[in-house]
Amino acid sequence: MFLLTVNYQKTYLFVSCDNYQGIKLAVHDLIQSGCHKIFFLGNKQLKGNPTDQRLKAYLNEAENLDFTPHICSVAFSDSTLELLRNICYNLKL
Repeated sequence: MFLLTVNYQKTYLFVSCDNYQGIKLAVHDLIQSGCHKIFFLGNKQLKGNPTDQRLKAYLNEAENLDFTPHICSVAFSDSTLELLRNICYNLKL
């Protein structure tokens, strides 16, 4: 769930999303649906990318809504099989 914004420039059009608000809304929906363990799948190292806002929102919401944050650090550049293995390992499945 992401909020999209469309920006018109002189020579091109691009679409971006509000990473912070998207995660905030997703966490609230999960809490309202009765979820108690909410995991963050992504890079836990902040690299100065706009997507760093996802982790910041997740950690802020964990503090605001009083749930324990669970971060499963994965590299989305990995192969699908490697990605699934890493997720299962981090989730202790």
